[in-house]
Amino acid sequence: MTTRKFIATCKQSIHDHDQETLFNAVGDFAEFCYAEPTDVIADDMVVDFIASSISSPEFREMMGSWRLLLLIEYNWSTFKKHQLTKFLRMFQLYYSLFIDPMAWFTISEILGEYYCDSEALKVLKVLSTSEEEGPRSLIPHAFEHIVKSAADHSVSSMALHELMAMRNDQSYQVIQEVSISIERLKAVGKL
Repeated sequence: MTTRKFIATCKQSIHDHDQETLFNAVGDFAEFCYAEPTDVIADDMVVDFIASSISSPEFREMMGSWRLLLLIEYNWSTFKKHQLTKFLRMFQLYYSLFIDPMAWFTISEILGEYYCDSEALKVLKVLSTSEEEGPRSLIPHAFEHIVKSAADHSVSSMALHELMAMRNDQSYQVIQEVSISIERLKAVGKL
């Protein structure tokens, strides 16, 4: 699947709210990128398309939108620093505006497990104050990943501090997620 065909297929599936076609296009394109010895996934046209999709209300209101975000996970190592910085800004601006909880989960995984640095921590601190309970409830999971895996011990410590601070959240759902993350950290000896 060529880059242009991938983008055209995704645009149509977003317009039609057709999550199955979107999922198949992402899979086919990821397979194509894996088979080709090029950095086609890190092409600015692809990055710009993903970023513009994230900023699109039509995309954020689509169930299954998270499937496009999987390209970032699948191909993390091929993106350039400036492209990852672009995604990071987009996540901070639009995370809470997605309606599909799997989008929140996918973004929290990307922030905590893949970025796993001080810049992601800054974004997560902002997102932890979201007015919406649902999006806020997935932030402890991202902090947990940073506590477990951050190369910089000070970043790990700050993430733990932020996670512990969320124990005082007004939402029972958020407090439950914090408790789950704390238990998992205890289980791996990080607490």
